[in-house]
Amino acid sequence: MGHFRRHPVWPIIFIVQGEDLDDLVQRLAVAKYALAAGDAAAAAEAVDAALALARHLMTENHGDSLLRTRPSAD
Repeated sequence: MGHFRRHPVWPIIFIVQGEDLDDLVQRLAVAKYALAAGDAAAAAEAVDAALALARHLMTENHGDSLLRTRPSAD
């Protein structure tokens, strides 16, 4: 068995429960269907909920250490 070398882009590996990922996907699906139905308010609410859950999943065990300190370079 060899050494595990940390990739500089992925400094910390963490486990997310399948149920939590399913909740995230469900919230995004609600947003998609709300947009398709023309309900922008419901879509925005579902996207906000998905973003809040994603942030919670990222910070639950590691605080803000997994969050970017600057915008992505797109």
